Amino acid sequence: FTRNLKEDVARRDFTMNAMAMDVRGEVYDYFGGKEDLQAGLIRAVGEAKARFEEDALRIMRALRFASVTGFEIEVATADALFECKELLTRISAERIREELVKLLLGKDAKKVLLQYWDVLTVIIPELAPMKDFEQKNKWHIYPVHEHTAVAVHSAPLDEALRVTMLLHDIGKPKCFSIGADGEGHFYGHANVSMDMARDILNRLKFDNETKDRVIRAIKYHDVQIEPATKQVKRALNKYTVEGFFDLVAVKRADNLAQNPNLASRQDYLDSLVQIAEEIIKEEQCFALKDLAVNGRDLIEMGMKPGKEIGQVLESLLEAVIEEKLPNDKAEMLKFAQKIKK
Repeated sequence: FTRNLKEDVARRDFTMNAMAMDVRGEVYDYFGGKEDLQAGLIRAVGEAKARFEEDALRIMRALRFASVTGFEIEVATADALFECKELLTRISAERIREELVKLLLGKDAKKVLLQYWDVLTVIIPELAPMKDFEQKNKWHIYPVHEHTAVAVHSAPLDEALRVTMLLHDIGKPKCFSIGADGEGHFYGHANVSMDMARDILNRLKFDNETKDRVIRAIKYHDVQIEPATKQVKRALNKYTVEGFFDLVAVKRADNLAQNPNLASRQDYLDSLVQIAEEIIKEEQCFALKDLAVNGRDLIEMGMKPGKEIGQVLESLLEAVIEEKLPNDKAEMLKFAQKIKK
């Protein structure tokens, strides 16, 4: 901004970023950045409100720094942050998304989400109804927003999985009902959450691969998979290998954010992983690409290209998964001939 160093760093965002060093190694720290670093504080340079009004993205940067470093946001800076939070509506979706993802991947993401939930509702208004929404059932000890924060913290350090946990229950307030048993229920919340998440992901301009992973994981996060070889093969086929392991990771994080009395479900998830890894290691057949025959083989035996071939291949895969037919080309062609007749 200016050739005067002190005037220039006075316009930086936080004191820890307003320090400079010359070629001789001398440090210039006009605003106490070193002391704030040592104290673990994120403090705006000068008047916090003025800094946020200059660039509202600094609000998200403060939250991201707090999550990544584990530092606290200094009181006056935090007050100004809340006061100026509506300014975030002026910031581009791409810049918001970048800071949000870094926040979610931070070691203190849970704490920041809980402390600054009201700030995040400016960029994702759909989060607002989740705050303090009691679930009123034996499975949950946290209101929806706190369950979400714990689930984010419990997920692997993977962008798609952390975003999934932020949004996986976003539809719950819309689906709440009290059953005849007197407990709270959220029938259909996975599909409602999936539709809401799709809108949010599009709005924040996430890439297609991330969107696909998040939407698939949210849609199926409540689906139960029996820990048996046939059922795991079906799941690997339906969700793909990546999708299957995403689903297990989501279920694991979701469970860790529920009633601790349900922690035994981690053993169930371990069983799913073990079975899936054995299937993959042994190169067992669970997808059309693994079959010993393909569409070309069926055409050569007289089938017409098109829908019929697809149906026959699906029948062959079903028979192999059910262990009614070996994944052997000759045996499969005989079976296909019977189907054709």
